[in-house]
Amino acid sequence: TRPEDRFERLVPPSQLLDLGIELMDWANAADDARQRVRDIAYRDGFIISLLSVWPLRRRSIAAMTVGNHVCLDPDGATLLLHPEDTKSKREESFRMPDYLLPHFRHYLGKVRPRFPGANRHDGLWTSIQSRPLSGTGLYRILHTRIPTRYGKQMSLHDVRRSAATFIATTVPELVGITPGVLQHSSPEVHQKHYNLARSFEASRRQIRAMSIIRDQLPPPRLQKRK
Repeated sequence: TRPEDRFERLVPPSQLLDLGIELMDWANAADDARQRVRDIAYRDGFIISLLSVWPLRRRSIAAMTVGNHVCLDPDGATLLLHPEDTKSKREESFRMPDYLLPHFRHYLGKVRPRFPGANRHDGLWTSIQSRPLSGTGLYRILHTRIPTRYGKQMSLHDVRRSAATFIATTVPELVGITPGVLQHSSPEVHQKHYNLARSFEASRRQIRAMSIIRDQLPPPRLQKRK
């Protein structure tokens, strides 16, 4: 068997962020839709937006609780991961970007409390089954929302690959941040995507060189039919 090339299915993080914000904006404006449908869309939109800028593993994002993983202060919000929440067994923290902060506060203050049973558990991402959203539920969000918008199937692992890939190919000078973005401690991750950036730059140079060569060639002569 041959490994599947998934590059074509990757949606750039910027487009995932757009999708998440679109879902939240729709949820706020769709007065003709049922409140539960709007709340689910808002939750899904925020999760997708968050993953676009902080591409966590499924176990890490599913483990988040309001009490132990959210730190609110007058200037913003910080999400915390404890050693038991990460594969690398080390603490991680993420400062909520200003453009997501109002959405996060709205989710915590208005949307989350409307989910059934939200007052009986501490899960940050709640479900309509009166319990925290499971890893399977997170998987379903991506497999429903992303194909509907972009026609591509992406898993949580693909979201992580997308983040690393588009750092390497669009801002290769920042490829060194990849292990931190993916919560990796191994330098192999940095080297893998550094090599990817170099290969993409090489292919771009080859395309440019071929274009120059083609421009210098005389136009082809058409042979007259006898």
